Amino acid sequence: MEHLVRSRVRKLSLVKLQHTDRSFDSVVSYMQRNPHLKEIDLSWSSVRPALMLRLLKEISQNSTLVSLSLAYNRLLEEQATTLTEEQEAAGVTEVELSAFNKEVVACFHDFVKYDVYLVHLDLTMTGLIEPAVKNIASLLTRSQSLRCLHLCGNKGVSEETVEWIKRRVHGAYHEEPLVVPPSKT
Repeated sequence: MEHLVRSRVRKLSLVKLQHTDRSFDSVVSYMQRNPHLKEIDLSWSSVRPALMLRLLKEISQNSTLVSLSLAYNRLLEEQATTLTEEQEAAGVTEVELSAFNKEVVACFHDFVKYDVYLVHLDLTMTGLIEPAVKNIASLLTRSQSLRCLHLCGNKGVSEETVEWIKRRVHGAYHEEPLVVPPSKT
């Protein structure tokens, strides 16, 4: 991998690879050492959430990426997506993310905060539930550069969530965003 760092690779595309812990650690290490990297595509890589969190922690301080695609990988651990009767009786209105899933979302917040060049973030079919979708979509109003956020195919993308995103973005920029409605699958 050392010769790749010296080669000034700007785009790393490792699509549909079945990563082991060791091979994924090599990818993360390479990304840490290559200041020239602008685009990363790890879609369809069958990476488990714990490994993906390791990657997200490393890139959370990155300030040079323009495009990141993690599509068709599982980002979150499984958790309840509906409130229990006890929670509803107690007045809870939204499912709270687990500690692990909160950490994943926090990494995205840090990443978008520090990376002033990020334009494209593809999180298609990554298993995001509604609280995670809303948290990540709120980045659209915080980032000065992020222009394209793919969230299609996630459990948390419903018509209500799309309307919520439209109101958030519309209220921040005073322009009508282009939002593709969720597919009826």
